Amino acid sequence: MALTAFPLHATTVKWLTKPEYDAISYYNKDIFKCKKDGKYQLIDFTGKKLLSVPADSITDFCDGYALALDFIDEKDHNKKTDGFLSMKIKGILSERGYRYVEVDGNFRTIFYSYFSEGMLVVANTKDGKLGYLDTEGDIIIPCKYQKARPFIMGWASVVPDNKKSTPKYIDVNENPLIVFFNEGKLSAASSFNENGEALVISDKGDMAVINTRGEKTPRSIRNVNPSKLIREHDYAYCENNEEYIPPHNEMPVFRKDIFPYSSGLSSGYLMTGNDTLLMPQFTYAGAFADDCAIVALNNKYGIITLVDGTFSSYVDNMSITFKEANAQEINYILNIPEGIDAKQLEIDFDNGEGELNGMDMSAGEFRQTGINEFTHTFTPQVEKTQQSCTIRTEVKSESLLLWQDTKKLSVQNSSVSTPVGVEAFFTKVNEKADAYDNLTVNLKVNNNTDEPVDVIVTFSIPELHYGNQIVSEKRFEVRLEAHQKNKMFPITFKVVKQEKVSIKVTVNTINKNGEQKTLTKYKKVTLNPNDV
Repeated sequence: MALTAFPLHATTVKWLTKPEYDAISYYNKDIFKCKKDGKYQLIDFTGKKLLSVPADSITDFCDGYALALDFIDEKDHNKKTDGFLSMKIKGILSERGYRYVEVDGNFRTIFYSYFSEGMLVVANTKDGKLGYLDTEGDIIIPCKYQKARPFIMGWASVVPDNKKSTPKYIDVNENPLIVFFNEGKLSAASSFNENGEALVISDKGDMAVINTRGEKTPRSIRNVNPSKLIREHDYAYCENNEEYIPPHNEMPVFRKDIFPYSSGLSSGYLMTGNDTLLMPQFTYAGAFADDCAIVALNNKYGIITLVDGTFSSYVDNMSITFKEANAQEINYILNIPEGIDAKQLEIDFDNGEGELNGMDMSAGEFRQTGINEFTHTFTPQVEKTQQSCTIRTEVKSESLLLWQDTKKLSVQNSSVSTPVGVEAFFTKVNEKADAYDNLTVNLKVNNNTDEPVDVIVTFSIPELHYGNQIVSEKRFEVRLEAHQKNKMFPITFKVVKQEKVSIKVTVNTINKNGEQKTLTKYKKVTLNPNDV
């Protein structure tokens, strides 16, 4: 019988955003859109909120900017379909660096609720006149027009607020464009398209295509319905009924090495190879994009993010001994990933009674014995007549179940023979890393008995510095055949700079009769780069 536990995770997770939202979706490849109490907030992959306060609506990025909008009154709120394009401008979010600028003043969007060439058509909420806002939220062209179109190719089509109501083209300084027309006055003027062409119509019914210098082009448009030559989203001239694709954000690419799975009514996550990342616990589990995923607990949505490192554990004695009628104390050692805050962990521990009980980290029930190592000393709840005792551990963080562990300890009594005959020792270590900056330390284990032995080897190494890293497994579980010698268990470092480390290795063994033994070895090693 081999010693087993729940599969060790190649990584773990923590909350990026706690489950407090009514809905969460991807806004773009780097941002989440979160809804709570009818309002929306944007949160990036670091957990930072991008808006100073939530908004009723948020547009997609266009020309590098997005708008945070609010309904002005309850009437607007009940007309979401029509009211969305005419909402109060609350703020402007830049796609570069996600800088957010609050907008002062009562300005509303109109149909063109997006920036074009750094300018946004807005309406004054007081009288409905139109003007232009820049990307800093400042009014650049006063709200004095009865019609205004987006700037394209440096020009915008506007209609002044006067009785003549004749359209014209202006630049950002409101300088007019002189249009050379055969006869009559302009009665309609589209925006320019990306080719620098615009459609103009005189009060005599003549139509022409002009360039950005106001000159007529040779393009013939006779006997054509002018409505078919206008692209409605920006009122720009189009030649072939071009289909408008509205502004939209780039969505993330989802990972294929981590995927949700369901068990009953709950969902968790598996990794490639079917290793467990998270046990089923969510009412919804979305796919991972980069290091984040959208999940729901009790139908409230949050975001989890991956944390490098693993949870691992061992006990200093797999055999329970008795002094008279009392079981002797055993140390349970828990190692947590470097990216996890131990103060936020909730640990439930079963010392053999069959019931998990909460441990208080702050009260020292799990005392810190290393940088990422915590030890709990307990008395196994087992009778001397029993053959074994099972202990269990659950680790949670703010209602997030991160890890489970189960260990079966044998009961040592007078009828049991001597411990398993297994020896372990470190081999000689190279003075410096190889040409690939790798330095390997080997533990050699020998089985000196006449029967197979199950072995679990666990390396414990303090936090490394200077960019040095561990690039191999820290835990091995194998079976040694009778009299098998020289079984090597390596731990490999990627060495960047010289550093001294103390390696602790625990070797847990058990034979077919359930006899168990724990060996602990220590070795101090100097990690020397290849160029030393």
